[in-house]
Formats: sequence, C-alpha cells, structure tokens
Amino acid sequence: MKVYISSDIEGCVGVTTWCETENGQEDYESACRQMTLETAAACEAAMEMGFTPWIPEC
Repeated sequence: MKVYISSDIEGCVGVTTWCETENGQEDYESACRQMTLETAAACEAAMEMGFTPWIPEC
C-alpha cells in the first residue's frame, strides 16, 4: 500500500481569510508554519505505521 500526502495552505487549521495565503500578507508566515507542522505530523504518522518516505524530484 502507498500513501500520498499533499498539502495546501488553504486547508490548514486557522487559515480563515484569503490574504493569509498570499506571500507578504499579514499572517502568511503563521499559516506557513501551521501548514509545515500539519504536513510533518502526517508524514511522521505514516512513517510510524511503516511507510517509507519517497520524495519525487521536481
């Protein structure tokens, strides 16, 4: 079985207005930190369940 983890800033906890998703706007950095924490938590949980991380080259 494979797990695909994708994240976007609009779906993060605490992001309630569009301006929080735009670089340079108020609260953007906070939203980025929250997205990083949520994505890291999902990755850590998958690894704890035995999945091997794979990051495609962009």
